Amino acid sequence: MKKAIYTILLTAVLVPLTAQNSGEDYLKNEWNDQRKEILAIKEALSKEDISFQISEIPVKNRYLTVKSIEDIVERESGFDPFAVNKKSDAKGLMQITKTAWKEVNPKTPYETNWYKPKANLETGIKYLGWLERAISRNNSRWKHLSRKERTDQILAAYNWGYQNLKDAKWNLNEAPKETKRYLVFMNHKDKPHPVKHRKHQKYL
Repeated sequence: MKKAIYTILLTAVLVPLTAQNSGEDYLKNEWNDQRKEILAIKEALSKEDISFQISEIPVKNRYLTVKSIEDIVERESGFDPFAVNKKSDAKGLMQITKTAWKEVNPKTPYETNWYKPKANLETGIKYLGWLERAISRNNSRWKHLSRKERTDQILAAYNWGYQNLKDAKWNLNEAPKETKRYLVFMNHKDKPHPVKHRKHQKYL
């Protein structure tokens, strides 16, 4: 009788422990796989490679070009796919927040894709398109703005946040210094520079 009770207790303790260890091993293996992927991206992609990736992604935006996207990446992350803003928790090449990502790319998990160049770039470009549509619908002065003024509205919303710009009644004079410097940077980065074509890595 005592032996039977001891066997039952031992089984009750060991089975959960075995399951727990299995779960920990699984998570460890998952993390190792993700870590390998991250290291592969880090080792493979140079600034030139990222510029090439940007040039291959269609930019369906009336106010922003491939060159604009490259300038945004330069300003936002310095071409670092693993850049993280501790203040806003924006991540990746185009410094996208989890909220913005889910708004335009809900089917692609943020946690395992923000550091992947192609996924981050495509999502950032989609979000810029979303901002254009949202501002054009809600800013009553949109039709009276010049092309440059519309572009500045989109860029300011991307950097400062759509809701912040809306709360400021679309007045860029109310934008923080960081956003004003951002616009100065973007407006002065207007000299075209061709992308050099070579054999590029595509760890995306």
